[in-house]
Amino acid sequence: MYLRSRILALGLGVILTGVSTATAQDTANPTDTRPVTLGVKGGLNVANLKGPTVGHAGDSLGLSLGAFVTRDLTKNIGLQVEGLFSQRGAKFEVGSSTGTLRVNYLDIPVFVRAGTTSKFDTFVYVFGGATASLKLGASLKEGGADAPRFSNDNLESSDLGLTVGLGVEGHRILMDARYTMGRGNIEKSGEDIKNRTFTVMAGIRLW
Repeated sequence: MYLRSRILALGLGVILTGVSTATAQDTANPTDTRPVTLGVKGGLNVANLKGPTVGHAGDSLGLSLGAFVTRDLTKNIGLQVEGLFSQRGAKFEVGSSTGTLRVNYLDIPVFVRAGTTSKFDTFVYVFGGATASLKLGASLKEGGADAPRFSNDNLESSDLGLTVGLGVEGHRILMDARYTMGRGNIEKSGEDIKNRTFTVMAGIRLW
């Protein structure tokens, strides 16, 4: 929880820095807006698992990398679809041993985003929607006591989550922070275990 709080503070700091940087730009050079845009982005996941049998699992750090496409519906509302390589998991303590579960996913988030553009041409927005996740593979380092339980074969091949977040975009640079709550049980044996992921990302609009 301490690590997650520090990452959350860092994420909010990044967004506030982005806002102040963008608003300091010369207003004579407005953002080149288009109905459809695309770009690349990357960032850091702080992931964990929630369930009655996982106990006090620790946060696991991972990468989130990929591309996005946005489509403006109105001046203030738009759609965004992403394709991301995303690393989730958790850290465990079982007796005297420890283990780190790493599950790699292909994430396909589909969001509605809504916001407003300031007089300094900075678009600040909130977004929410669904994130479909396809498992690419899983591994457990050390922690032999839980190895069969969290083996690749015993984890579901997909997950579906609900995502909410806050972002800022100005002069082709964008930043956002988001939280994704997995709604599906990721373990085939029937245990009620769900993904929880906080993500901080930055990107650039290419077109």
